[in-house]
Amino acid sequence: MATIANIPIDVLLLIFDHLDHKTETEGGKDIAACRFVCRKWANLLYQHHLYRRILFKSSDRVMHFIRAVSSQSLNGLAFPICLHLAVERIWTWGPPLDRFGTAQTKFLDLDALIDLFSDTIAELTIGVTNFFTLPSATIERIGRLKRLRALRIRIGFSSKKKHMRGLEFTSDQIPGGLPTDSECLCKLLKAAQRFATLDLGYFRPVCSAKTIAFSLGNHEFSSITNLRLAFKETGNITQDGIVSMSSALPNLKLLAIWGNGFNHSQDLLPIFETFSNRLEVIQFSNHLFLDNILDLHFPKLRVLRFYTRPNEVDIYIHMISGTPFFATFSTNSVLLDVILITRGKKSQALWK
Repeated sequence: MATIANIPIDVLLLIFDHLDHKTETEGGKDIAACRFVCRKWANLLYQHHLYRRILFKSSDRVMHFIRAVSSQSLNGLAFPICLHLAVERIWTWGPPLDRFGTAQTKFLDLDALIDLFSDTIAELTIGVTNFFTLPSATIERIGRLKRLRALRIRIGFSSKKKHMRGLEFTSDQIPGGLPTDSECLCKLLKAAQRFATLDLGYFRPVCSAKTIAFSLGNHEFSSITNLRLAFKETGNITQDGIVSMSSALPNLKLLAIWGNGFNHSQDLLPIFETFSNRLEVIQFSNHLFLDNILDLHFPKLRVLRFYTRPNEVDIYIHMISGTPFFATFSTNSVLLDVILITRGKKSQALWK
């Protein structure tokens, strides 16, 4: 007699995939509780779901996790699958704040985790403290990830190092002979050429982004189709850096701009001029980012998505009507996807 405990494995995995997607967006823990149904479910969830997304912020936790996974493997359990690995608080410059490794991670932690899940990692998030740089060995490891589809780079500043924002350092000032942040970004892009999504939303370089042009040379990254940037009041990638990056992405289709720096959004004009004939999806965190691109035409645009307040939607659509940009809507039947913000909550409204 068929029971819930002997559902075929392929059907179970489909059910778990659906439940995992639902609980991920709602912040639930339902799928973890399914481990207690029976041993079969526990083993399947351990291998396919419990470690699909892992975030590490301390060397201590990395060490304990690797020991636990290795022990389970020795006891006969199948090795878990990790699709999205995030390692943050990587300390790259100067003596660590916590010598016991409970408040930060290090290069060796990232290396060990990449080696552990090298066959399954599809998304990789690298978060560093104060300064972005990576050893050559780490860059080479990332370059060997055959399933990598998304790369996210984050730079956060500790309270004692916030003065580093806006400063410019040169290669001879970087400890250990490591590359500058802009140089490291270019080396990483050249090493890992399979991924489609590049997220630089929290990439706040302290070295001159002008060096991006020199480091990239004439190199192109044809696999990258999605680019995400954050544009804030200070610490943004310079216009020179944006232009250099634009020329290296010949197949870009989606551009997402987030942040509160819309007062300086004119610096983004060169990237939109470069991509105007290619972009199919444009996303903004604020409709004010649109102000500087209204004279441009986007012949391939299919979706425009931005955040605004309900009482501003009709006003802004009236403001942009009659512009070359708005002409794209009637020509291409563009889907206007507006995320309405009401008392801190978000809802969607679609116009065609």
